[in-house]
Order: sequence, then structure tokens, then C-alpha cells
Amino acid sequence: MLEKKLDHWSNYWATGYLTSLPEDFQVNYDGEIAEWWHGVFAELPINSKILDLCTGNGAIALLASKYGKNNRKSFSVNAIDASRIDASSVLRRYPEQAEFLKQIKFMGDCSVENTGLSSAYFDLLTSQYGVEYCNWSLAAKEIDRLLKPGGYFAFISHASSTEIQNIMEQEAREYANLHRWGFYGVVRGFLDGELGARETQKRLRKVNKRLLKIHAKYRGALLDNTSQVIQRLASMDAVSFGFTKDKLKFFCMQHACAQKRTKDMLRVTKSIVATPEWYRIFEEAGLVLIGRQKILQKGKFYAGEAYKFQKPT
Repeated sequence: MLEKKLDHWSNYWATGYLTSLPEDFQVNYDGEIAEWWHGVFAELPINSKILDLCTGNGAIALLASKYGKNNRKSFSVNAIDASRIDASSVLRRYPEQAEFLKQIKFMGDCSVENTGLSSAYFDLLTSQYGVEYCNWSLAAKEIDRLLKPGGYFAFISHASSTEIQNIMEQEAREYANLHRWGFYGVVRGFLDGELGARETQKRLRKVNKRLLKIHAKYRGALLDNTSQVIQRLASMDAVSFGFTKDKLKFFCMQHACAQKRTKDMLRVTKSIVATPEWYRIFEEAGLVLIGRQKILQKGKFYAGEAYKFQKPT
């Protein structure tokens, strides 16, 4: 059940991207986000054991692995995610990461709420845009159980209003417009055999006229990309268009997964707005808050809230 529920995230991590924001980060998190994490790693002793929660393709685990090697700290880095993950997808996209990836032990289909890992084993637990997606109460109890006395839990989470949220809200509006103006309905009719090639192309041209009007106002990347796809489809001869079914099916599947990921993020943000002190759940589980700050990427873009907790000795 869990595997099926997270297919939209498994689908994304199969692309090999390290972050959930590939348009904003060339490879991995950099700038102020990376600097904050380096500060966390700097306080750890040699041979510390690190567990990255909700790791995705291991963005923060990689930062830890690189920092440990470059500073002769010899970290032992583990990384878990509730979705399916495969480090080979990262290697295909970023082969230069091979040296550091091989130092990380990945575990997919592993939820934060019930990891099955040893108690009081880790010196540091980390999360980047991840732990807030979990069941907060259950995750907090498990995090406390996993940490050694004196160990740290550090994470950067989405906040009630950030630049990332603005982007997701814009995408949600664009997906709504694609539904509203019939793009998915036309494609579905073609894939199901209800519409022939010529009729499908005719309807897609009508859809595109509407999208172009909206795009002129909102300038959204999603609408721009979809409009370009429609233009290419509409300009094909009927025979060539008939052979696009597999590609169109894949294109729509990717859109469906992306819409679910957008909904996930907006749902989490809504929960944080409704419970602004949600992070206190980690204090209730026994941890002590020792640091909190806003993260401003490039000095101006509000990227989220950074927290650092410690387990009492």
C-alpha cells in the first residue's frame, strides 16, 4: 500500500535528480542551504554516524559524505526514504558523484515512523524538505529513539510562506488550466481510440489557443512547455502523429505524478500554517531545541526554516 501511495515520488527520483527543485539547483543544494548544513557537520566528531531521513536521491547524505571526506572526519552515512530509490539513477545523471555515493548506504521503502534501525545508534539525523511530510508524532518518537544521548536532529523544512510555495501554487493553477481547457481530455480520447489523429490535432490546436492566452498573462513554465509540445503534435502529418501514443501516454503520466507531488507540498504547507509551532512535537518527544533560523537562498529568497535539536545526555 505504501509503495503504491508513493509512486509519484518514486517516479521523480528515478530521473536521477538530487533535489526536488532541479530548476533552482544545478546539481545539489548549494549557497546558504549548503552552508547551513556544513555548519551542522562541522560540530560532529570524527567517525560520527549520520542518518538522512526522507533522503530522496541522497542530496544531504551526499553533502555529508563530501564534507566528511574533505575534512577527514570519516562519517558513516546512511539514508532512508519511504519511496523506491536507486543510487544508480543518480550515477547516470551525475557520474562525478560516484566516489561519494558509494560511501552511502541507501534504504528505500523505509518510513521515518518505523525504520527498524538500532536504538541510540546515530550521532546526527538530518532532513531536507522531508520530515514535515511524515506523521509528526510518530516520526518524533522514532527520531528520539534512533539518536544517541547528546546526538543531534537537524532539518530544513517548508514554512508557511516561501518562494517554493509560490512556485507550487503557480504550478497548481497551471495544471488546473490544462484540465479546464481540455488538454488531458483530448489526449485521453486519442489514447482510448475515441478520437482519430486529425480530429485530435484539430482539438489540440483549439486548446493551444486558449493556453497561449493564459500563458501571455502568467508566463508559467509548465504551460510554456505543454504549449510547445502541442505545437509539435499539431504540425505532424497524420501517420507520424499516430505513432506518438506511447510518448503521449508517458508525457501525461509524468504530469499526473508531478500534480500529486505539488498537492503533497501544498498539503504540508497548509498543515504548517494551521499549526505554526508544529516543530514542538520533537520537544514533546524529549529533544531540546537549540537553534532555529530562516534560510534565505541567494540572500533574498525565503527557502524555509532550519532547526537543530539535541537529545539530552
